[in-house]
Amino acid sequence: EQKLRTHPWIGSSGSVRIQRRLPGALAVTVDERKAGGLALLDGVVWLLDSNGMPVDRYGPRYARHDFPIIKGLDGMKTRADGDVKSSPRLAQALAAGVAATRTLAVSEPDFYTEISEIDVSDPTMIVLRLDSVEYDLRLSTEDCLKNLDNYFAIRDRIKSSDGGAIEYVDLRWKDRVAVMPAAMRIERVESNGGR
Repeated sequence: EQKLRTHPWIGSSGSVRIQRRLPGALAVTVDERKAGGLALLDGVVWLLDSNGMPVDRYGPRYARHDFPIIKGLDGMKTRADGDVKSSPRLAQALAAGVAATRTLAVSEPDFYTEISEIDVSDPTMIVLRLDSVEYDLRLSTEDCLKNLDNYFAIRDRIKSSDGGAIEYVDLRWKDRVAVMPAAMRIERVESNGGR
């Protein structure tokens, strides 16, 4: 069992059951972990299981697993006696990213294909980066589907009042879609008089 648990698809959270079959055989039953997401941590993309636990480094052999990349994780590890360990905040962020990935893939499959990144750096929100728009989409950590229907209803009409860029659209409040125009750049113009 210990040797089987060293395999990345089993690990500590996979299921291993070994039974002795008389006269001299063993029956081994293994339940592998299921792929649940991708995460970028310290410049390395990791394949995660359905609980948000790392399975293995992502590479060509895992190309069939196509998920948005969970970002915003750097700096969530703790150092103890010179050894880097994962923190409860990192584990929570990974689990939140995988849960959002699964929920959006099942509930909104067409919209899900537009998601390129899921940022979990702020514990008060989940931020989506979409291929189809320039702005970020902020979702509730408790219910990532909150206000999504309202957003879809007005999505094509979202634009800044002055026609400029949008920084983000926030869906975290009940029955309210907040649109934040991008900060305007203030250019300093100096005249000959120094004003």
